Parts: sequence; structure tokens; C-alpha cells
Amino acid sequence: MNTKEERSDAQLVAATLRDPAEYEHLMRRYTPKLLRYALRRANINRDDAEDIVQITFMKAYYALEGFDPSRSFSSWIYSIARNESVNDFRRRSKDPQPFAGESSKLCFLQIPSKIDPIRDFDQKITQETIQGVIEGLADPYRRVLTLHFLEERPYSEISKILKRPTGTIGTIIHRGKQMLLAEIIRIPALTSA
Repeated sequence: MNTKEERSDAQLVAATLRDPAEYEHLMRRYTPKLLRYALRRANINRDDAEDIVQITFMKAYYALEGFDPSRSFSSWIYSIARNESVNDFRRRSKDPQPFAGESSKLCFLQIPSKIDPIRDFDQKITQETIQGVIEGLADPYRRVLTLHFLEERPYSEISKILKRPTGTIGTIIHRGKQMLLAEIIRIPALTSA
């Protein structure tokens, strides 16, 4: 006999389709996870991250009838959260305010992780600079970082493309971010005040 909290995601989705009040259980299960994800991915304050999560749950709820039960609910809702984070970033960056003397072609490199070295580095970096640094890295770091940061592909998709386990992709991205930061720090124009 399963309690409500012990039910699988698939069972909760099916229950929600019968009784919308059941959606609360999915929200309770995924709110902390999606909030952490939005905070890391979007580099925003908690209120804005909560807005992203709330919009994610609304979009997921209205699309729930079209959810394919053969897919993982977790992957599905994270992809909605990712898309909403990207949408939020685009809305915020429509009118960026670069520092004096900076090119209008600047972008913000967002690397999701608990410790975000690029955010801590607190620099705007041109797309060309990032691309150049990534191209200088050894394979497989170059391929994986290109797919993840420049092509904005999720770990699972990179895993399928490169035919490597998702955990391996995560490890390569983690190590690649460290290499990326080390190379960026070496660029004299970015480290001079």
C-alpha cells in the first residue's frame, strides 16, 4: 500500500489527470529541486527563480494531458524549467547595459553549478572569446562544452549524441568548466582592471 508521497511520478501524473488536486504532490516533490536548478542555471535572485518554477508548474499542468508516460516526468519537467529559464534570460537581456567601453556584442556565459566560477569571476565575456577558449581545449572537453554551452544542449541529449553515459558527460562538463576558467583567467585583457 503506497502512501501519496511514496507513489511514483507516473502514478502521480495519472492521479492528477483524474483529480487536479493531486498535482500538489508533484509540486511538493519537485519545487525544491527546480528552485535549486533555476537559481544555478539562471544566476538570478530567489524571487525570480520562484517565478520561473511557478511558470514551469503552470506550463507542465496545462500540458500534462499530452505528457508521454513512457518518458521520465523528471526529465520532462526539467526541460520545461530549462526552457523557461532561457525565456527569462532572453526577456532580461533584451536591453543589456554593458559597462562603458564594452562591445555591444557581449554576452553572459552562464554555467550552472553549485560553484559558478564564471559568475564569481564577474566578467562579461564575448561569445568569440568563449568560443576561442573552448576550441583550444582538448577533446572530449571541446565537444561536450560546445554542445552544452554554445548549443545549449542538456546532458541527456549530449549523452545520446556522443553515446556516453550522462554521468560521464556531467564529469566532463565539471572538469571542462574548471579548464575554461583557468584559460579565461590567463587572458590579459580580461584580468586587467
